[in-house]
Amino acid sequence: MKQKIILLTGLAIVAASFTACSNDNDRISEDLVTPNVTELGIPHPFMRMESYDMEKPDEKTTYNYQYSSDNQVYSFEGNGWTMVIYPFSFSFKNGTSLANFKINEKGCATYFECLRKGILCEEYHITYDANNRLSSVKTIDHVLSHTLEKHYIRKEDGRIDRIVSYADGKAEAQTIYTYGTPATSNKSGIFLTSVSSYDFLPAMGLLGCPSPCLPKESTYYTESAKNEDIVMHTKYTYKTINTLISQIIDETEWKDLKWTTIYQYTYKGLYIHE
Repeated sequence: MKQKIILLTGLAIVAASFTACSNDNDRISEDLVTPNVTELGIPHPFMRMESYDMEKPDEKTTYNYQYSSDNQVYSFEGNGWTMVIYPFSFSFKNGTSLANFKINEKGCATYFECLRKGILCEEYHITYDANNRLSSVKTIDHVLSHTLEKHYIRKEDGRIDRIVSYADGKAEAQTIYTYGTPATSNKSGIFLTSVSSYDFLPAMGLLGCPSPCLPKESTYYTESAKNEDIVMHTKYTYKTINTLISQIIDETEWKDLKWTTIYQYTYKGLYIHE
């Protein structure tokens, strides 16, 4: 069995740290507006994310976030690598960006668009339940002319029980979640729908209130099924430093394949707006 290890490093960089970049081409513009973390409920936002495959450490990809003058997320841009953000999938090539976010009173995204060279390709409509937890995501693909939906069914403690997927209105698949320990209080400001979705939008507090499954649980499992046949098993194990995630290990099995993905997070300063 082939085992592949991928390492992702996320950097939340305070404005003063921009000058610490190794060369001018890697620098993020110092004109970016610092988000108002109190109003948006985003205590540890990422302004820069670098990713690379451990087998190709010299082939790094950098992702930049930009904010509007009122401190709301405006766009997210990257290049050269296909990024999967469950339940969102984007390929940041050929001038792709996420833009035109609509934010509700809790600071969560209810709508945004995926643009390629300024042309609308997909639009995303997001709903939340009474507790401001992610309830559904509807993707309208203007290129392929089809619609995808994901509906989140939760347990009484707020954790996800299963996710049902629909394609053009027809049920297509579901992912079932099981947990090794009871739900724990999560007041750290870490926003998650699942550990695998920690990157980018959920990490910025844009997809609902914090999941109750963090920060004290060490493992949980998912089981994806299609047409009643199990097609994939995944085990997540994570470590935290204080209340911040430092590492996530994703072990996945599919048929006779098995692979491991490692997500490692490094924080360089916090954004503070008073």
